[in-house]
Amino acid sequence: TLTPDQRRQLTIGTIQSLKKLNQRGFVHRDLKPENMYFDKATGTTTLIDTGMLHKVSKHKKDSRYIQTFGGSLLYMHPRAVTGLRHGAETDLYAAAVMALELEHPVARKYTHWIVTGLRKLREKGETVDKGISVAALDTLIDEDLANQHPHSAALRRLKDAINNPKTQAGFAMMCFEYANRPATEWADREKAQAMYDRLLRQPYVS
Repeated sequence: TLTPDQRRQLTIGTIQSLKKLNQRGFVHRDLKPENMYFDKATGTTTLIDTGMLHKVSKHKKDSRYIQTFGGSLLYMHPRAVTGLRHGAETDLYAAAVMALELEHPVARKYTHWIVTGLRKLREKGETVDKGISVAALDTLIDEDLANQHPHSAALRRLKDAINNPKTQAGFAMMCFEYANRPATEWADREKAQAMYDRLLRQPYVS
């Protein structure tokens, strides 16, 4: 029910909220549509349900990373799903999944399929450090197009969008790219803030 401009406001507002959380040393850990409130009248985004909130200490190295399983599976970073240490990048990853699916519902097939695959790897004791990328998504879309997928037209629109930095899907892919950077970089609050700043200067935002 959201207009393109409202989807844009919601996506940008989410990233801005995450930047502020990170600035104060917090990781939401359970970012998903049900835990967000968007005011159509003002275009503002509010993150709610902070029951899994993690506080990072600048002085205690042990608190810089999260090493426990938690969150909503379909929006979890691969590091969280497969048991690797992780931090603020998990919030950005979840925001990217939502942004991608919000503009292109057909993408849900791929984001959910990828998470299901990660869960199976976790059950086998394997670990995965990175998740969705343009190259990986391009490959999956091309495979479905070659098999004459019933929603081929929607898939072609998705394929074009993820390669265009001015679209919401293209911005989501940039978010994935930053979220896939090493956990050590995200544990450094100044570096994390710089990554959020770079995202908020992208063509889609401006």
